[in-house]
Amino acid sequence: MRKLFLIILMLFVVGAGNLFAQTEIVILTEDFPPLNFVAVDKPVGPAVEIVQEIQKKLGLKNEIKIYPWKRAYSKTFHENNTCLFSTTKTPKRESEFKWVGPLAEKRYVLFAAKSSHIKLKTLEDAKNYSVGVQMGGASEEFLKSKGFTNLDSAIKPEHSMKKLNVGRIDLWYTSTVTPLILAQKAGIEIDEFEEVFVIKKSILYIAFNKKTRNDLINKWQKARDELYKDGTIKKIFDKYGYGSMMPKFK
Repeated sequence: MRKLFLIILMLFVVGAGNLFAQTEIVILTEDFPPLNFVAVDKPVGPAVEIVQEIQKKLGLKNEIKIYPWKRAYSKTFHENNTCLFSTTKTPKRESEFKWVGPLAEKRYVLFAAKSSHIKLKTLEDAKNYSVGVQMGGASEEFLKSKGFTNLDSAIKPEHSMKKLNVGRIDLWYTSTVTPLILAQKAGIEIDEFEEVFVIKKSILYIAFNKKTRNDLINKWQKARDELYKDGTIKKIFDKYGYGSMMPKFK
């Protein structure tokens, strides 16, 4: 009987270990201010802190890994139990992932150098200029869907900012907050840029691989909702001075 008990116990421990291995979530983000970025070789930002608070609630300690956007997106799309933040939920992406959030709201605009004197009345007018976008990002996806062929795709947003600063591109499609942080880090005067067209507002989420179990998605969503209701998410955004990016509860 004792041998049988030990065998059953070992099978239980092995089974529990396998189950844990199968349900451990790999968490990915990118270096893209202001929501998630790198400082002293570690991820920081309001979205990072929200995800970390969710982890605390769920008793998770997995490291948040930093990848270039295109690679992180591909890994999340192809690999089970993998998630990526902060991710814009576009019509194309909606059915390709499972979603937890929202994490934040962003206003997206076209920036130009003030010295260029570019004036846009419609989005169509921007087709007459070169436009910097993030490679594989929602900005590139959106403008391509609108028939844009004049896109300059960059791996990192600071590459587009630097190109705009030296006149290698005419316009830069990004959020209103991103240039404030990137310009400071790069020693570029933000006053040299101006908004010339407001494109849209976007809601950002945590995107999970589509095969991730629904009970795990529900646990993450419940933890996020509790953080919203108890004021934790508001405190995080206020700490960074980005209260305008706090999402409405949904």
